[in-house]
Amino acid sequence: MLFSAVLALASAAAAAPTLDRRTFLPIVDTDAGIIKGKFSSDYTVASFYNIPYAAPPVGNLRFRPPQPPAAFSGVYDATKMGNSCMQGPAPQFNGGVNQKNSEDCLNLNIFVPTEGVVAGDLLNLPVVVYIYGGSFNDGYNNLPIYDGANVIKAQPLFGRSIIVVPNYRTNIFGFATSNELLAEGGVNVGLLDQKAVFEWVRNNIGNFGGDPNKVTAWGESAGAINIATHMVSGDVTKPLFDRAVLESGALFAFANIPLTTQTAFNALATKFNCSAPVLDCLRKVPAEDLRVAAANAGVSYLPAVDGKYVKQQPQVALSKGQIYKIPAIILDNNDEGTYFTTSITTPEALDALQNSFSFLGDAGLAAAKQMYSVANFGSPIAAGANFYGDAVFKCPDRQLAKALTAAGAKVYKGRFSIKPTINLAAGDAFFSAIGVYHTAEMAFVWNYSPLLNQTNYEKSISQKMINTWSDFFAGSPFPGLLTAGINWPTYGSTGKRLVWSSTGTSVETEPADFAARCDFWNTASLGFSTAINGA
Repeated sequence: MLFSAVLALASAAAAAPTLDRRTFLPIVDTDAGIIKGKFSSDYTVASFYNIPYAAPPVGNLRFRPPQPPAAFSGVYDATKMGNSCMQGPAPQFNGGVNQKNSEDCLNLNIFVPTEGVVAGDLLNLPVVVYIYGGSFNDGYNNLPIYDGANVIKAQPLFGRSIIVVPNYRTNIFGFATSNELLAEGGVNVGLLDQKAVFEWVRNNIGNFGGDPNKVTAWGESAGAINIATHMVSGDVTKPLFDRAVLESGALFAFANIPLTTQTAFNALATKFNCSAPVLDCLRKVPAEDLRVAAANAGVSYLPAVDGKYVKQQPQVALSKGQIYKIPAIILDNNDEGTYFTTSITTPEALDALQNSFSFLGDAGLAAAKQMYSVANFGSPIAAGANFYGDAVFKCPDRQLAKALTAAGAKVYKGRFSIKPTINLAAGDAFFSAIGVYHTAEMAFVWNYSPLLNQTNYEKSISQKMINTWSDFFAGSPFPGLLTAGINWPTYGSTGKRLVWSSTGTSVETEPADFAARCDFWNTASLGFSTAINGA
């Protein structure tokens, strides 16, 4: 049993939180030991912070897959936030505080509803595991925007969820690729951290009142790309999760292989005078020194083909129909590319951006430059933003929607078309110029008040989005229909998508010119991935 509105001390169900009469704090009895959390100030949410799901990846465990955590000794204090994984300073516009970088960071935060419904109905709640974004370089679960209590408080009374927000390793600590790491099984450890989280949730969330058979993976940007990568990896007949919500991200054009990263890895080893065995040497380098050097190494840290979990190029797996056959919400924003291309103000800068996509080859680059020309888009910055946004976010989203639909899964495709009216420390001037930018929807789906205008339509739209997402978490085949008055059709063969705008929602079919551009990107990505698959 969880807690009634007045926190009555009724008898507890066997596998749910109870109340410690002495401390007035929620406690959970798990196989690893007793966990003590804390209530929100209004006692509507019980929060459990810094729960270890794996052993600290320090010393000899640096660059290795996650190992089981130690059992708790006595009562584990989950009332205080834990460490962040190694990374640079957090972006301030998402409330970059509570950052304490350490390699000892494989923890998760759990948010559990504690009031508002009949206690017995709280058992077997839907579970949401959020995988944060951050370009595979940063991100952490203690960012204020990831406070699951805010989502729970906004969810429908009889449609609440348990929200789990884990840390996972990023940058060189989570996504380094080299022949040495490949031989040792140390490729994709950030992805394997996430896999360990989903396994931990399946095995333990029942102790918190959650349903281990109703788990949704939710992620944005790199988080969504991670989720999509899981969906074509491992044993796709045994999904790690049952539903997916992907915002602004799906599969990249290709996954890393040592061929694309070994030279930079060797240079990094040379910088620290590391000779064979290289990994033993790099494990002794101070974590911050290694992080800074790796950030300047000229490597894109991405998931990689490891032959064990990511067994082939994800694009190749997708082309074979090897994918989780699960329902999904897939959302992207109007102007996904603008945040990344504000410097593309001249034809020369546009040309340099397009040339950086060298995997297209000479013929592909020529076609892309013709398609994304100043003549077609009106200015270098518009051409660059559409080029980048289509290639990295919008077209992979469409590709995944089509693949899931072809596999027989229900897909709810959306377009977010609301320009936020409030921004924080990064500056209003910057954001005012980039439209409905990458991450624009985040405050809405997280009910993050500092970035939601309380005097216009934003709070109302946020409520409708949270209701709709919550319906989907709970398994509704008609998300938003009863709780938000929204009729969201499935993507289907006609490419229908729901548009979220300041005046409400509407349904559209994706434009033919956009579909043609995406067909170009998807063909090019599969061609290159096929060429390097197994290289």
